[in-house]
Amino acid sequence: MKKNLALALATALDPVLVVFFIQSSLDGSPVSGAYDGTLHPAEVQSPAPAESGPAPATVTGTVREPAEDTVTINENQIAGGDTVSAGSTVRIKITFNDEEVMVRMHDNPTTRDFLAMLPLTVTLEDYAGTEKITRLSKRLSTKDAPAGSDPSVGDFTYYSPWGNIAIFYQDFGYADGLIILGSIEPGGVEKVARMNGDFTVTMERLG
Repeated sequence: MKKNLALALATALDPVLVVFFIQSSLDGSPVSGAYDGTLHPAEVQSPAPAESGPAPATVTGTVREPAEDTVTINENQIAGGDTVSAGSTVRIKITFNDEEVMVRMHDNPTTRDFLAMLPLTVTLEDYAGTEKITRLSKRLSTKDAPAGSDPSVGDFTYYSPWGNIAIFYQDFGYADGLIILGSIEPGGVEKVARMNGDFTVTMERLG
């Protein structure tokens, strides 16, 4: 009876006392005496340990993709820095067998050196069923010239190792030392290709 009354009073005064009286009842210890407010070690709960490790990093802002290289090619330029025929106003006329063939010249040191030799009267001969060639009386400048070229049908070229002009009427592969001086205008290649054997031509500058 006394324990029940004491428990009721303790509960009303302080809920912590409930634990004290319950423990006293279980282990048989007396409930008399003053309660100092200290809990039994088994009744003390340790706080849950904090999770260790660094906090996840936060990325802010915009991630920029690497910029792609942009290459701009001037349509009026070819390998070696030469200007293509679209940007040239200089033309030469090749006359042979009552035929005329017009060549639009590129602007490069080798071409300018060749133009300084005009007018010329030379003999063209066939070479390898691919080109008509003639050897010049002097070597042309190769300043700023490419190491070689891959000519197209109708290209008017200078082959620096031999010092000759070569007019291509058939397709041909890359050749070291070949410099493109100009291109024959439409309709002219067929006239050159029809010529058999050696034939004399006159080359003169038009403008």
